[in-house]
Amino acid sequence: MKKMGISSSLILRALAASILLCTLASGIALYFFKIDFLELLPKMQFCLFHLLTGLDCPFCGSTRAFLALGQLKFMEAIRFNPLSIVLMAVMIIYLCLKRIPLWLRHKAWAYIFLVAIIATWALRLVSWKG
Repeated sequence: MKKMGISSSLILRALAASILLCTLASGIALYFFKIDFLELLPKMQFCLFHLLTGLDCPFCGSTRAFLALGQLKFMEAIRFNPLSIVLMAVMIIYLCLKRIPLWLRHKAWAYIFLVAIIATWALRLVSWKG
């Protein structure tokens, strides 16, 4: 009997789709029901790194950034986490093509993204106000 496993590709697509659906839901909630999740969310803290150290991790602010993107508040999204727009674009490409394009699979992109994450994190920590 053959085992049916869940592929990592399916898990990544489900994760990307759920993030994009939450982003879209944020925009719809604001437009139709005047519910602004950005007003509610900053009062909560989900990041274990932040809770333990008091410092933002490289991805702190991503949830709020995606909610801001759903409401088409691009400058606010950049303020929350500058890498959110790049991450959103990669997720949309991944969902539309159902795979990561060959040119994006090159190791150089991974290094570029890693350097961007570290540089963004360093700039955020330098400007951090405790």
